[in-house]
Amino acid sequence: MTGVIDHLKARSAHAARRAALGAGATALIIVGAGFLTSAAWMLLAQMQSPLFAATIIGSAYVGVGLVCIGIVLSSSDQTPASTATSHSSENANRAADLPPLAEAFVFGLNAGLSADQRRAKRPH
Repeated sequence: MTGVIDHLKARSAHAARRAALGAGATALIIVGAGFLTSAAWMLLAQMQSPLFAATIIGSAYVGVGLVCIGIVLSSSDQTPASTATSHSSENANRAADLPPLAEAFVFGLNAGLSADQRRAKRPH
C-alpha cells in the first residue's frame, strides 16, 4: 500500500512541476509576443502607416490562429488498442490487492492519468 502512496506522491510532484513550468513558459511567451507585436507595430508604422501595420499584424495573428485550429481539428482522439490493453491489465493486477474503496479510487486516478497521457500525446 505504501508503494501506491509513494507512486501517487511522485506522480503528483511531477505533475506539479510540469504545471509550474508550463505556466511560467506561457507567461514568458505572452510577454514576448506583446513585445514583438509592439516592435512590429513600430517598424511597420514607420515604414508605411498605422493602418498598414494593423493590417499586417492582425493578419499574422489570424493566420497563426487558423493554423492552430486546423491542427486541433486534424488530430485524432484514438489511442492504439495495444496500449490501452496493457495499461488495463497492469491496473487490474495492482487493484486486485486493494480494499474496494481504495480500488475505486485507484481506478479513477488511473482513468484520469490515462486521459492526461492521451491529451499529451496529441500534436499541438
